[in-house]
Amino acid sequence: MKRYITTLALVLLAAAGFSTYYAFGSADHLPEYRLETLEGDANEAANLVLVGSYIGGKGSQPLNLTVHGSEYRSRKSLYESYITDAREWFYEQEGMRELIEKYPAFMRGKAEIGSFYQDQDWLAYAEIPYNSATSDPEGTIEVEMLNRSTGKVADYSIALTPFSQQGMREHATIYDVQLQADGLHVMVNQYETDNRPSGAKQYFDYIIDSDSGQLIKRIALEFLDAAGTKLTPLSSAATQNDYTAPNDYFVLSIVTQEQTGEANSSSVPTNVPAELYVYSYKSGITQRLPDEMQKLDARRMGGRYISGGDLYFTNYNETLIAVSRYSLETGERRGETWSLLSSQIGEGELQSFFMNGERLYVLLGKEDARTVVVMNAATGEPLYKGSVTAEGSEEERQIALSDMALNNMSIKE
Repeated sequence: MKRYITTLALVLLAAAGFSTYYAFGSADHLPEYRLETLEGDANEAANLVLVGSYIGGKGSQPLNLTVHGSEYRSRKSLYESYITDAREWFYEQEGMRELIEKYPAFMRGKAEIGSFYQDQDWLAYAEIPYNSATSDPEGTIEVEMLNRSTGKVADYSIALTPFSQQGMREHATIYDVQLQADGLHVMVNQYETDNRPSGAKQYFDYIIDSDSGQLIKRIALEFLDAAGTKLTPLSSAATQNDYTAPNDYFVLSIVTQEQTGEANSSSVPTNVPAELYVYSYKSGITQRLPDEMQKLDARRMGGRYISGGDLYFTNYNETLIAVSRYSLETGERRGETWSLLSSQIGEGELQSFFMNGERLYVLLGKEDARTVVVMNAATGEPLYKGSVTAEGSEEERQIALSDMALNNMSIKE
């Protein structure tokens, strides 16, 4: 029996050796790409990652490229490829990798991106544990706060107050965590899961004393239409693009229902088109954003982003990008809407874009040429321009560029 086990082990070892040989042999011949600066400040693209695939040879290879060079999954260790890469999106969120490196003990087991908060003094995380057997929430909000100067961690457990008095099953999801002068704010969406035409849901701001861990109060977000009629949320999407940064506002796009009849009525309520609302952590007030912003959002063909106290709307097609900016405090437009043709900033059609902080990142493509432009999101001023290139002779570069597909961009700390 031992002889057969030994033989089997040798066969598996040989197979692993051949696999490794071919994997590394293939990787050694992969093209080397990088983002080459053409104009502007190269620091503007220092943390930019272009995400795509190398589609030459046999099959395709996942590819990331930066101003420093190219990174292939086949060149990573087994752990990096199958364990770390499974959470690559999480790691590549702004500042997340740096937090993992600086505070490995605190970050261990924490994976909900909307549950973090950080500033220069504090790092906080909140979660709602679920019972693995029943899939029901355990009924608490668990909070950890790390004092960055002392390294001490405070743990708090706060009761999750049921919002329904009918004894219905509820689920709860954390959407945002913010530290304000009056305490730690945890934005929670609680919703019924019973099989009804529409299970009720509600957003609550749990305000927790950051020193004692005691619940100060719980504020229910109320949504009123333009006429002042109370609406019931049916579905929603939060507008957060920097998940861990301090922010005084929480913006939601919600589809609502007109509150007609009894709350437990079995009739199907009337849906109301999606509208934008903003909640102020400082005042505890939820407001419907002005009609001008509602109309702009309804026509929007791009993203919606928060930076500081401003809300940005982007519109684009293959040849044009336009950006409008509004103050969340006053609801007024900040400056003029700016727009640029793709031909004004580079060559080719607009393939993708995203906003991070006060920067707008644009990827243009024309045949096998890819151009990246970084702009001031508020003014449209170009700050950086670069193109994707490959090593080798002119013929080798042309082949390499034609064998590459790019579909996304991100910021990697």
